[in-house]
Amino acid sequence: MQNNFQLIKNIFINFILILIASVFSIFLLELFVNSFLPQFDPRGMVAYQVNDEGVPLLKYKNQSMRQWKNTGDYDVSVFSNELGLRNHKDIKTNYVDEIYVVGDSYSFGQGVEESERYSDQLEGLINKPIINISIPTDFQGYDRLINYAIKNGANIEELIIGVCMENDLRVYEDINKGDKKNSFIRESIHFIKTKLTEISALYCFVTSVVHGNRILSKVAKNIGIISKNEAYDLASSSALMNSKKKTLLSSVKYLKIIREKYKIEPIILIVPSRSLWLGNNINQADEIHKTFISMLLTENFLIIDPRESFEKGGAQMDYHFKYDGHWNAKGHELVSSIIANQIVKNNLKKFD
Repeated sequence: MQNNFQLIKNIFINFILILIASVFSIFLLELFVNSFLPQFDPRGMVAYQVNDEGVPLLKYKNQSMRQWKNTGDYDVSVFSNELGLRNHKDIKTNYVDEIYVVGDSYSFGQGVEESERYSDQLEGLINKPIINISIPTDFQGYDRLINYAIKNGANIEELIIGVCMENDLRVYEDINKGDKKNSFIRESIHFIKTKLTEISALYCFVTSVVHGNRILSKVAKNIGIISKNEAYDLASSSALMNSKKKTLLSSVKYLKIIREKYKIEPIILIVPSRSLWLGNNINQADEIHKTFISMLLTENFLIIDPRESFEKGGAQMDYHFKYDGHWNAKGHELVSSIIANQIVKNNLKKFD
């Protein structure tokens, strides 16, 4: 009995010593990376928050932050204005015939400089002020962003809504329903990874090394430590996850709600899903893409779809970052020219 107690005691003491040594080692490694590899310092990184009214915004205001991808895709600056939006313009300013842009991370300009976004390039092409109020979110978030901008002095009469076919389409009536257990696990993992990215230089360094090594990356993906970056392979959004018809109807319905609520006739900019060109659901993605646009046209929405231009030449992925998947500067440049040409071609007088 005495021997068993002593054994357990020794195991416990050794465990504590190993734990202390591990924590101390991680602390020293953290200091080392912070001191000698400043490019991995997470301080000043882009972070988001939801305010008391449920509006998704940049967490820090009136300052420039850094948006960095551990795969090496990009390292850019992100300026947040006094409202927590990525825009140098003051929406309270009385511009003449300004156009507002709202959308998710594509319209926000994930991975590119502010001046490289399609909205900012469009401004130079059509010689009209463009005010971008985009944040990574969905239709519900777009609704709240528009309302937030209006409350803060915006006069929104002309609007472009960027619709991401990978994650904007969903059954909005059921947005708070679903598998809460799996959702909790996913959200918990995402929260932990996000927090580590925000506070740990060591974590940023290690993930960068893993992503940059083909063998380590493959092992990490197989055991689930890092994602496989195949969101596109969910077949152009959650539309195939449940009921395709129900999802499309709900998504169109929400866009109609936004149009009627704010009495605006928006241009719908389609952000094509990568599953049109990658993965195992190309035919399904094509059907969803065409059906959704057909439904929007039936409801008399103005549509700009850059898909054909992306596919011209057969190098669609040249307009996206290699790993991250968002549009790169080349993609934004192409989209800005498409929007400008469509505005002129269709004689959209309120936009010219």
